Amino acid sequence: IIDTAALVSIYLVPEQIGQGQGQNLLSSAEAWLRANHPGISTLNAQVRAGNIASQRLFERSGYHLESTYYFKGH
Repeated sequence: IIDTAALVSIYLVPEQIGQGQGQNLLSSAEAWLRANHPGISTLNAQVRAGNIASQRLFERSGYHLESTYYFKGH
């Protein structure tokens, strides 16, 4: 089976938040994947529920909300 999906995740250190680095990192990651793994046709991203800036970043970049993930710890 050939996997055609990849998971993209962005984490910024607190000092970099709000400086537009998320868009640069996401664009760079997508370009790197296209160049190095051309068989990847789907990118998935998981964003914390309260991270509105990250949600907006992915929406502006063409990602679409597919589902909501719930977690319960013990």
